[in-house]
Formats: sequence, C-alpha cells, structure tokens
Amino acid sequence: MELYTYARLTPKQLDKVKAFEDKTGKQILILGKASMEAADLSAQDLEALQVLETELGLIGVAIK
Repeated sequence: MELYTYARLTPKQLDKVKAFEDKTGKQILILGKASMEAADLSAQDLEALQVLETELGLIGVAIK
C-alpha cells in the first residue's frame, strides 16, 4: 500500500517552502511516499477502528 505522509525536510528545503508560501500567500503541505503494508483486522477490530474514526472525525489506517 502506498501512502503519503508529511515529508521530513532539511532546513534548506524548509526555507524554500517558506519562501514559496511568502511569495504566493498560500500554505503548502509537503508530502512524501511511505510504502507500508495494511494490517489484517478482525471484524471486531475493524468495528472498533470505525468507532474511533467517527469519534475523532478522522480516518485511521491500520498497518503492520
């Protein structure tokens, strides 16, 4: 499974992002690929994850 997470930027890269944001007036999220394998969930665990997602108002992804 291929997901994207916040990229770890060097100080120089972060400076470039900030310069772009200052120039455009827009905030930017810089993401990087993160290859991971989905975890197998039992029906009970899947239901509990869905309850958690509803409570948080967010999406959860179970990985190995």
